[in-house]
Amino acid sequence: MTEEEWIQTYRPKPHPEGESHGFEIDGECCLIEPSEVRILSEIPERFLWTLLEDDDGNLIIAAGNHRVNRIGYLQTVLPWHSGREVTEPEGVDEE
Repeated sequence: MTEEEWIQTYRPKPHPEGESHGFEIDGECCLIEPSEVRILSEIPERFLWTLLEDDDGNLIIAAGNHRVNRIGYLQTVLPWHSGREVTEPEGVDEE
């Protein structure tokens, strides 16, 4: 799934307190910092996603709470289903 397909499918929410941490979708910051423990504790598990940097420096979005290569977290309107959902790095063609 591309990042654009992920945005259309799961509908990321803006940061709950209007903070700006540099990851914007449609002009609104959506990134929740790992240090924002109170906010993260209020997000149901299946609505939480992790923004990660892969080994090649590409950004990907993965369902759930990940710690390795984590940049921050995203909350969505719609939940993930299997926990294996992930976006493809930009520039990678799906076959």
